[in-house]
Parts: sequence; C-alpha cells; structure tokens
Amino acid sequence: MKLSELINEATDVEIAVVPETNIDGSITWFVYAINIGEKILTNILIQSSGEGEIDSWPVKSSVLKHFIDELLPGKATKVEMLIEDVFILKNNYWVSFYIGSTIFDKQFFFSPNSITIKNCFPIPHLQLNGILAQ
Repeated sequence: MKLSELINEATDVEIAVVPETNIDGSITWFVYAINIGEKILTNILIQSSGEGEIDSWPVKSSVLKHFIDELLPGKATKVEMLIEDVFILKNNYWVSFYIGSTIFDKQFFFSPNSITIKNCFPIPHLQLNGILAQ
C-alpha cells in the first residue's frame, strides 16, 4: 500500500490570516489554524512557504514548520506572524494532522497581494475579521 493511499484530504481545518491593531495603530498580521470539525485534531504539522516574482526575478521565502499537539473542535490557534514583505508572494500552507489514528492533510494558499484589510470579513470560529486561505 502506498503512503498516499493512507492519507485523506482534510475537511475539518481552515487557515486564516488576521490583522491585529497594535497600541501605536500599526497592524500585525497573524496566521491561525482553525478546527471547524467536531473531533480533536492531534499531531498537527503546518509547513509554510512563499513563492513568486519580484522585478521579474523568482523569489522563495524560507520554509517554516510548526507543530501543534492538539486543537479542540471549534477552536483556533495562532501559528505564525506574517510580515508584509511576503504579501506579494503566493503564501502556501500545508497542514497535516490525525483524527484518531487516521492521517489527513490539505494544502492552502493566499494569492499574491490578496492579504489586505479590504479583503477581510468575519470569520465565525475566530470571532475576528480576516481572510480564509483558498
């Protein structure tokens, strides 16, 4: 049996980016993982990276990996802070986790220049305004 046959596509998780206003009025953007399912997600691995072009030159960001022990149903957790320099890139998030003994994964992305205040809308599980990954 191939490894790919053991992995199921995830439907119980979303990735969102949310702006938070600092005391000085500046904005810091954070990426959240959200459990939209009814079961506990465990051993969550999230890999993030960016890719694109700047002035016709191919650019890749660093690859970051995050581990979360568990995420309860209907809950969210901050994964990382995003700097505005990477907003012009396609930002990719690969999420892998277990529900019980079954492995799930899914890839998400934010299109280049899609992370802006004007694209924010209410995200029910967060009770915050933000942008959901595609």
